[in-house]
Amino acid sequence: MTRPWTSRTRCSQSGSTSSEKTSRTTPVTRTREPGRQAPLRTSSKSPSNVSVASAAKAAGLLERRDVDPTWKQIAATLRGRAEEKRGALDAAAAAYARALEQNARTPSAATAALNLGRLETSAADHDKARDHLTEAVERANTPELVDLRVLAYAALAENEEKRGDREAALKYHLLVGTLFDHAVHTPKSLAAAAAILDESNRKKEADALRMELKTRYGK
Repeated sequence: MTRPWTSRTRCSQSGSTSSEKTSRTTPVTRTREPGRQAPLRTSSKSPSNVSVASAAKAAGLLERRDVDPTWKQIAATLRGRAEEKRGALDAAAAAYARALEQNARTPSAATAALNLGRLETSAADHDKARDHLTEAVERANTPELVDLRVLAYAALAENEEKRGDREAALKYHLLVGTLFDHAVHTPKSLAAAAAILDESNRKKEADALRMELKTRYGK
């Protein structure tokens, strides 16, 4: 059955590692290890249908070859990204799922889990989205993938907000806001957590987060 994907596209403390529970990470670095596939970025520019279709075809050919699971995982993730860019969201989701089925642990798998979880959030399949986004957090467990780990926590917060579980969303926002130093998502999560606390009449906690937001980011 075709899933009702509608568009492209935050947990409990149990999703964090012991080091995250006890200390704040160092500022986010931008260094990527060779072969790492960056998380999907949105853009105001529409990619050429021809070039995207060609990329999807090339990735599909590599995926079907009798190669090491590592390369199959990378290829399936690239296929998913290409399909998603041209709006074929069912095909994109299927490709990301195939990437996760491979017996390999590449950075591409973390990207595939993140992007699949985002698609499932958009389709209001919140339980599956939570599972795949949590998998993305677990797979992005190296310093080189800290950016992707932050994106996965932020996506978990968004998934819980769209589900309507504001308390769960608050926990994910607090993880991003207090344990990481991401230029975009940390201030967003601090502001979102403060807003949820305001709604719950927890003004003192909300004010403390706003003070942290101002101190750290001048906002």
